Amino acid sequence: DSRYSAWDISGLTPYNSPPLARPPIPPRSAAPCHCPASGRARPLCAPSETCEPASPSQHRRHLPTASLPVMSDISRQLEQLVSISDQRVKIEQYKNTLAKYLDEADAGALKTFVEHVAGESVPLSVSRVVLLDLAHRLSSNSLSPDVVKEIGLFAIDKTAARATSFEEAVSTIRESIATIYEQEEEWSKAARMLAAIPLESGIRMLDDDFKVEKYIRIAMLYLQVSNRGDVVGAWG
Repeated sequence: DSRYSAWDISGLTPYNSPPLARPPIPPRSAAPCHCPASGRARPLCAPSETCEPASPSQHRRHLPTASLPVMSDISRQLEQLVSISDQRVKIEQYKNTLAKYLDEADAGALKTFVEHVAGESVPLSVSRVVLLDLAHRLSSNSLSPDVVKEIGLFAIDKTAARATSFEEAVSTIRESIATIYEQEEEWSKAARMLAAIPLESGIRMLDDDFKVEKYIRIAMLYLQVSNRGDVVGAWG
């Protein structure tokens, strides 16, 4: 057949056959992309880059990507503190790290810190001192009430398994949270938070005046919600 006597070497099709379809080449935009990271103008955006339209009729411009804190990095930093052999230096380093996270008001870092310190990898002689330092700092009014509640409640939860070992720190945290609840007029929550403080455990030496003051405060809070049953229960 004469139709197949000659071939188009570019497309390998007979001369009288229709040409192969080629994918269309996307047009370059008249308005180039501007990348704030490099400051350079480029004709087209790369598929992996985050862009947004500059206007309905224009091409896209690059947006900077926000950096997120990496909790694994914080965990690695805390694990390095475990290896410090000198206990005095170790406690000081933990306190400095805690102060840094508190200054930044970084709730995620603080939770990672609390979970680490309350864990088994940190000696009790160290974790007790560090968590008590946290408790005092939470009561210093340097943080927002929401952060104090969030970190305080998290610390109470994470130390529940060894509550007697951290009784002083947890009791101080409970008082701070109860004060915030009072300011928010959450009387029942404040009363329950205080009522959970062990006043007769024997682990801490508490004078009678301190205990009476706490009992009266708990009773007054329950009276705010007119819940007689809770008042009787709080007094035991």
